[in-house]
Amino acid sequence: MLPEFHGKKYSTESLTALMEWATLEHGIAHYRKVVTKNHFTSERVLEKCSFYLEMTAPRAPIIYRKTYTDHIYFPRIEPIT
Repeated sequence: MLPEFHGKKYSTESLTALMEWATLEHGIAHYRKVVTKNHFTSERVLEKCSFYLEMTAPRAPIIYRKTYTDHIYFPRIEPIT
């Protein structure tokens, strides 16, 4: 996202709308989000959308020969039905 659009809640609104649409239109009832550790902006968006950090997966992905730790998030509340 371009810097001039940071802090305007577009990511939070988009994720919320996508989850509502997926639940209502396709019956998706369970969500899990995976974010690479220290990607603070993405983690903050998930927290604003009522997700919580459930677990970490150390040394999960290997990107350009470097391993990273993933944070795995689940929603705090039941999805909209």
